[in-house]
Amino acid sequence: MRLDKPPGEQEELKWVQLAQHFGLRTRLLDWTRNGSVALYFACQERDIDGIVFVLNPVDLNRQVDSKKPRVFDAALDAKLIRSYLRLKGKRNKRGRRTIAVNPVWNSERIMLQQGVFTLHGTREFALDGSQAPSLCGIPILADSKSSLIEELERVGISEMTIFPEPEHVCRYLVQRAGLG
Repeated sequence: MRLDKPPGEQEELKWVQLAQHFGLRTRLLDWTRNGSVALYFACQERDIDGIVFVLNPVDLNRQVDSKKPRVFDAALDAKLIRSYLRLKGKRNKRGRRTIAVNPVWNSERIMLQQGVFTLHGTREFALDGSQAPSLCGIPILADSKSSLIEELERVGISEMTIFPEPEHVCRYLVQRAGLG
């Protein structure tokens, strides 16, 4: 009732994306195709060091489908994705591996952030080098975060440009204009 255009009853990935978007725990982990957006998020807690993780999604999925490795698609791979969304929370050493999934492009936020997801199975709940051989991390030192945020702003990456909702735009404008 509170959504302008709610997903259909059978559109499970859309519902899970919405749940993730509003802070509910899901099997999805948000990623971005845009390095500047990743850096923006890594700089949000300015007092502590951060990290930007880089992952080759095709390498991740190669472990699940070695014949045609690719990022799985919500339409083409609906049956596979649905089977992941219906998994129980119990860990299983021989269970399903984490996979990379393109989102359903059903929100402006996903589009602006160039969002993509990993969809976690039951084999391991953490994503590490054993599941994702190409996974690496780039440290972002706390001392550098203020200048990085300024540089990101200069190239058009800010709260207002990656969060389209009015409350984010207004908070950004209040901070920029010194109205707080």
